[in-house]
Amino acid sequence: MVVKEEHRYIEALKRSEKVGLNWLFEQYKVPIYHFCKSMLKIPELAEEVTADVFIKIWEKRSLINSEQSIRPFLYKIARDTTYTYLRKIASDERLRGKFLENYPIIDLENGETIFIKKEYASEVDHIIEGLPPQRKLIFRKRYFEGKDNPTIAQELQLSVHTVKSQLVKARGYVRQKLENMDPATSLYSLMILSLFLGNS
Repeated sequence: MVVKEEHRYIEALKRSEKVGLNWLFEQYKVPIYHFCKSMLKIPELAEEVTADVFIKIWEKRSLINSEQSIRPFLYKIARDTTYTYLRKIASDERLRGKFLENYPIIDLENGETIFIKKEYASEVDHIIEGLPPQRKLIFRKRYFEGKDNPTIAQELQLSVHTVKSQLVKARGYVRQKLENMDPATSLYSLMILSLFLGNS
């Protein structure tokens, strides 16, 4: 049940009244900052993301359900915005250096990047090991050896269509397993794979 005070300010926000946004910012700026910083590990970047989160809340105010707590909606935007900034880190040499102080990083030959938080790398590897043998081999060749689909098809004497189909099934399996894991683990694990799970 949404408390009366929050309901009142969220209604104001939906009416495009800045007092609603100001209240939300004061209530959630600190926890959202720490949430972003826990993944980015760069304080100044976490501050930038936090500001962006509340800008996005203002832009998406018409989508807010004032009868429900805004917390899940707010954290979803924070998570999505953080993922966007992770991609920014991947392409910025200065930011990559700071990020590397906390996370090892793997650059693949095809330009894709994987972020790995050490204590969760084994969890991801365990999930991949659960794939059928051929699918696992294709997945590893694509995402850990950086080979493109035609090369994999030639090496394994398969059609390119088969390789693509196996990758789609593999990504679906991995994503489902990650989403069903403990939230603290799956958040970082999804971050690990977020830069390539959507690729063909």
